[in-house]
Amino acid sequence: MYRTGLLFAQGLAHESQGSTRATRNMAITAPVSVLFISCWSLREPQCQRLNLDPLRQLAQEGYRIHLMTFERQPYRCNGTEEAQWRAALLGEGIVWHPVAYHHRPLLLAKMVDGLAGVWTGWRLMRREPIRLLHARSEFPAAIASILAWLKRLPMLYESDGLISEERVDVGLWRREGLIYRLTCALERWLPRVSQEMIVLTQRYADRLRQQGVRVPVTVLPSCTDIKRFHRDPGQRATLRGQMGWSDQLVFVYSGQIGGWYQFEQMADFFARLKAVVPRSHWLCLVNNKPSTILRLVESRGVPSASITVRSVLPEEVPQWLAASDLALAFIRAGTSKFASSPTKIAEYLACGLPVIMTAGVGDTEQLLTEHEVGYVLNGLDHGQYDRAIDWVEWLIPRLAPAAAKCRQIAVDQLAVQKTGLSTYREIYRRLAQVPCSASNTEVD
Repeated sequence: MYRTGLLFAQGLAHESQGSTRATRNMAITAPVSVLFISCWSLREPQCQRLNLDPLRQLAQEGYRIHLMTFERQPYRCNGTEEAQWRAALLGEGIVWHPVAYHHRPLLLAKMVDGLAGVWTGWRLMRREPIRLLHARSEFPAAIASILAWLKRLPMLYESDGLISEERVDVGLWRREGLIYRLTCALERWLPRVSQEMIVLTQRYADRLRQQGVRVPVTVLPSCTDIKRFHRDPGQRATLRGQMGWSDQLVFVYSGQIGGWYQFEQMADFFARLKAVVPRSHWLCLVNNKPSTILRLVESRGVPSASITVRSVLPEEVPQWLAASDLALAFIRAGTSKFASSPTKIAEYLACGLPVIMTAGVGDTEQLLTEHEVGYVLNGLDHGQYDRAIDWVEWLIPRLAPAAAKCRQIAVDQLAVQKTGLSTYREIYRRLAQVPCSASNTEVD
């Protein structure tokens, strides 16, 4: 069976060499086709925000985008929904290739999904002149590396951090386990077989250089769609009036409870803050454990009237953020966090929200302190909380200019329409040898 598989792969490679040379030597007259392989399901919020937003714009600029996703529950579409999404995306210049995701057993499931991804990509590349492979995260990059070898195509590897260390940090894997060791080996190998690489933080880029990685590495922090995430003064005033927040200082947390996010510590901080700044109100935008949230806060002496818990759809999040004044993000430090860039920070800043967060998360601490758009906690004790509360009291009369400054930082450094797209566009141009687009996207 092994010999048969090897001969099959060699046959594919031999068959592809002639057509690949011809493709590379022909004049660039047709739209450039790109296969983007995502680790997420199409309807997952991360795919919608981090993948589809920039891909739609690239498709408008003339790229022919093929998007491969791995569909898992509860996001998997039924037959009717899949047909509707295919048609909608095709109208935007994106061809969708869904692949079923298998969860267990882990190693076997990854092998099955990997083979399905390679097969889907190979079938696509036999009928479509793909010029570039773009993979986001390790598993898609493993698939893309095989396809790149078979068709002699350039591969862009976009890393979302070190998956191996993240799994250990949250207690899912053991360092002595086989899956951890295999993932570490994959993380060391992928940068060496890619033509270019994107990472989320400068700290990760520096580490790769120290490890001997020689391919170009571009730092691209998690960006957001600043046209969706913005502060509309009229809408803000209306929503605050409806909620009875006209004279309240509203702190917001958006995300899940548990995992990396230290909700109990945020509750401790808010209880201490409420005693000093009585008009403080806490808005929690979460989709899990609402009763747990209320119980945690009330057990710390905070009245239930001082907290609002909302379960909202992704498209509703921007208006609730824009109705707030400051944001919280207490993230547990770990070995993997030097390579992390939380998307919620970009969303907060785009909505004009100064951020109070914990230290040790990628380059975010430097961003907040260097531009004075947030406060970084160097510990989770009463002394650190009191210093952060002093900063809040100092900031209160300066909230309007602070909001404008937060927004400007997001526009300049964290906008999909500007930072994200320009990075993709330039790397695509280099790898696919495409003349630089004359399109300039204006943002405000």
